[in-house]
Order: sequence, then C-alpha cells, then structure tokens
Amino acid sequence: MVFLFMVITLVAVCFVHIRNQHVKKGDDIRAVETEIAKMDKEIEMLELRIAGLMDRDDMERRLEWLGSDLSKVPRQDMVVLRLEAVASLRPLVADLGSSSSFGP
Repeated sequence: MVFLFMVITLVAVCFVHIRNQHVKKGDDIRAVETEIAKMDKEIEMLELRIAGLMDRDDMERRLEWLGSDLSKVPRQDMVVLRLEAVASLRPLVADLGSSSSFGP
C-alpha cells in the first residue's frame, strides 16, 4: 500500500514538473513572438520613413523651402541603386579592381 502511494506521488510530481516546463516554454515562446512583432512594426515604420525620405517631390519641396540653390536633376538622368543590384555588382567591381592599371 505504501509502495502504491509512493508510485502515485512520484507520477503526480513528474506530471506537475513536466506541465510546468511546458508552461514556462510557452511563456518564453510568447515573449519571443511579442518581441518579433515589435521588431516587425519597427521595420515597417523604418521602411515608411525611408520611402518618405526618398520621395523626390518631397525632397524638391524641402530644398525650395530651405532656399537651396541646387539644380533639379531630370528624372531620366536619375539612377537608383537597389541592394540586389549592389550585391550583384560586387564580383564585377572586384574583377575590375584586380585588373586595374591605376594601382602602383
């Protein structure tokens, strides 16, 4: 009878311990998911801010408001570099740098 009581107690303690581990892991996962959601919102805000800062018409209005004497660049003469384009040009630039005759 005492043996049966000890076995049941041991099983109950193991069950409670395992259940507490699952709850703790769930809380940790929820905290990480909340942090990821905050970072996603921050990234979205930064993307919107970058898009706003790259708005050509807004930049021209700011320059005019500040009284800048910079001349306007025609849209057809404008070149916008994207991250993908820069990454694809790295091998080409490295090849040009190694075969360059400008160095000593």
